[in-house]
Amino acid sequence: MGTTSEDLFGGSKRDKVPTLWCWEHRRVIHRDVKSANILLDDNMEAKICDFGLSRLCPRNQRDTHVPTRAAGTRFYMDPIYNERGMLSKESEIYSFGVENEKIVYILAAKDLLITWQNDTRYWDWGHITQSRFPKVWILRGVWWLEIKGKIAVVKLSEKSIYIAYLVFRTTEDSTGLDVHGNSSITFGGRKIETKNVYLQRPKARETWEENYVFPYRRMDGWMEIKLGEFEYKQGDYGEVEMAFKEVKCWKSTGLIVEGIEIRTK
Repeated sequence: MGTTSEDLFGGSKRDKVPTLWCWEHRRVIHRDVKSANILLDDNMEAKICDFGLSRLCPRNQRDTHVPTRAAGTRFYMDPIYNERGMLSKESEIYSFGVENEKIVYILAAKDLLITWQNDTRYWDWGHITQSRFPKVWILRGVWWLEIKGKIAVVKLSEKSIYIAYLVFRTTEDSTGLDVHGNSSITFGGRKIETKNVYLQRPKARETWEENYVFPYRRMDGWMEIKLGEFEYKQGDYGEVEMAFKEVKCWKSTGLIVEGIEIRTK
């Protein structure tokens, strides 16, 4: 049996999730996380059982995703894994989110609206092995950086507070990403904007205001930065728009955009 952890993303104590794939040198992906496979011991500590499907795929893989035939319980299966047969630890996160009855949604790079994204002088549409998706947006160089994503709230869980995060990486030779920008969440006719949002922490300054927003590195190696939060009440409808934009014309290069992830608070 495997144990559980409260600290998936290296930060707050959110809902417990399986750590069977978190061991640095002994990675195992369960492939069938569901209520029937999560038991409680005498101390009411959750234990994960039935590792039968995990025996059918490679273990201790360095890659973030492994091609394999989709398997598991249909309702709990990650739709990306089910459709493309690319198994990853994020598939376990989806299954556990279903178990907690709170949906976690990821807008892939292909679903985002990015200024000049279809102009190959500014953006490349390519694949990197670290991504869970087939392709990501790779910034060659722009003087105006703006990224937007939209989702219908009916795809999420009612009576929940959600936080949207931009998921990205930077290259070693990236430039212009330490310039502050603004992020925003628009829902139900209301727009909430956050100022002083940085994709990279500037090196020149040593002190910062408490309301400045900086990214942090996730356990999967990607960076994420909070765009904002919103409450999805019962009976709400419409779309949520999440956005990041730079407020100064400054040439930016070396950004790799994977998508926007929407998780419960």
